This record gives sequence, structure tokens and C-alpha cells, in this order.
Amino acid sequence: MTSRQMQNPFRWLMPQEKKFFDMLKNQAENVTKGAKELRFLMHNFSRLDRAEKVRIVRRIEKIEHEGDEIAHNTIETLNRTFITPIDREDIYQATVLLDDVIDTINDSAEKLVILGVRNVDKTMIQLSDIILKCTIEIDKGITNLKKMKNVKMHYVNVHTLENEADAIHRKAIYLLFNNQKTAIEIMKLKEIYEVLELVIDKNEDVANVIENIVVKHA
Repeated sequence: MTSRQMQNPFRWLMPQEKKFFDMLKNQAENVTKGAKELRFLMHNFSRLDRAEKVRIVRRIEKIEHEGDEIAHNTIETLNRTFITPIDREDIYQATVLLDDVIDTINDSAEKLVILGVRNVDKTMIQLSDIILKCTIEIDKGITNLKKMKNVKMHYVNVHTLENEADAIHRKAIYLLFNNQKTAIEIMKLKEIYEVLELVIDKNEDVANVIENIVVKHA
């Protein structure tokens, strides 16, 4: 055992402990990549033909599969690691919730095609913008977790964005049931609104985990 190891006899047990921050960062970047594709789909929906829409949905599906693999590898590594840099449960929760975010982004994109939505509206575009903003804030927050510096503003920003999305969603539902639309149109739009809102709620769940980590290590 080296003199450095003798100073901290447990150090040799955790030579790669910081890798979990990198793994979470990798997962967050993958989620942001999916959010960018979803936003592109929403903003360009009216000028894309069905084949082009399907291609974008397939790209998001591929990103979702990559997210599954990252999450699986992180959890496997977590199960093999004796000592972790932050609470094991927090790493696990963040991993699972980030996976939920990309799963729900994928679900949002698929529903647009499966439900045969002809045109997206202002609400869907606004919510896709907020989704991307949330994932970027989560990515930045996770990046800063490694040094536990400048994290708070990012999870606070996610909470603010979620409140903004709630207001947009409530207004959209009100207008949906007070405008002249068929029952089928109402059903389709309501389902899209709700799954997009769910993506944002999932992001807030991740932000809550990040906040808890910061509080524990303050």
C-alpha cells in the first residue's frame, strides 16, 4: 500500500467514484438530444411530410434506446460499487428519472404520428420549447454537481419553467373545451398536451433529486 493509500485506507476502494457524475452527465446530454429533436419536430411539423415526421420519431426512438443502455450501465455499475460519492439512492433515482424523461419524450413524438395529428398548435410548440429549456438546466445542474457549486439556480429554473408550463397547459385545456372542435380532435389534442406536460413534470422530479443532493452536501 502506498503512503497516499495509508493516509486514507478506504481511498483504494473507490478509485473511480467520480465516474457516476460523468455517467449522469452522459445521460442528461442524451435526454437533451432527444428534447432538441422533439422541438425540431414541433417547430417544423406543418412543412414535413409523413415520411419525414416518421424519420424524426425514429431518431428519437434511437436516442431513447441509447438512454436505456446508459441507465442500465449506470445501475449495473452502482450495484458493483462499494462506496459512492453521493448517496446510492440519489444516484439510482436520478438515473431512473432521467430515463423516464427520455421515455416520455419518445412517447410524445410517437403519439403525434400514431394519433394522426395533422397540425401542431402554439401550445405544443411552447411546451416543446420549455421541455428543451428544462433538459438544458438539468444538464448544467448535473455538470455542476461534481464540485457542488452553482447548482441551485439550475433546479430553481426548472421549477420556474414547470410553473410556466402549468399555466400554458391550463389555458390550453380551457380553450380546448370552449372552442368548436370535434370530440376526436379534443381527445387527440388533450392527450398530446398531457404527455408534453408529463415530460416537464419528470424533469422537475429530476430537479428535486438534484436539490436533495445539494441540501445533503451543503
